[in-house]
Amino acid sequence: MEIAPSWLQVWMVPGCQPLIWFCLKYQKLHLVYDYMPHDSLSKHLFVTAGSPTILSWDCRSKIITGAAQGLHHFHIHGCVTSSNILIESDFTACLGDFGSSDLVKMSSEMDVFFFGVVVIEVVSGHRSSGDDLPMVLGNGFKFLVDWVWALHEKGCILDALDANLGIISSYNGCQNRNMVEAKKILLIGLARSHPDPKKRLKIETVVDILKSNSMPPPQVPQPKPNHGG
Repeated sequence: MEIAPSWLQVWMVPGCQPLIWFCLKYQKLHLVYDYMPHDSLSKHLFVTAGSPTILSWDCRSKIITGAAQGLHHFHIHGCVTSSNILIESDFTACLGDFGSSDLVKMSSEMDVFFFGVVVIEVVSGHRSSGDDLPMVLGNGFKFLVDWVWALHEKGCILDALDANLGIISSYNGCQNRNMVEAKKILLIGLARSHPDPKKRLKIETVVDILKSNSMPPPQVPQPKPNHGG
């Protein structure tokens, strides 16, 4: 089995789960990663009866930034999902499960789109599909990204915020810092999931926007464009 050189360079990269040991034996690659005490993002994000404490907005923002930095350094992951984003004790996010894309063709285009989906999951608290999403303009939606595009078209993208955060309940006529940041991150999610792959926001730009207090959010068209639109 050929070991991709990029695999052996990720353990010191910010935002990637540290690789502490590997072994190629009997044509099988064995990887040992650092222990992640808080398990995966999905365990914290989607609230059920047995879920841990609801993630605060600061934790969610930190997780998104960490995952973006990891993807920026690694370039191609192949399977960016909330289940493959692992959480350290201080709620720093690390990309894990490298190489799980053996069953599918790895591509940066896939990572671009699915990172956008994860970003929207983190802000909304909804799964990418299958959740009971509220209707918008009389239309129902199966896919989370389509629902947020519809809210953006309607001019109420902040309605996608996870109600458990309590951000909207504190709204008093002016947007507080968390609401401004949440809107910016939702727009990043849509810009990463643009129907035309050539127009999707690059990960280096995502990292710059997330780490800056002055860079404006990406310009996202209304309504959702068709492919190539």
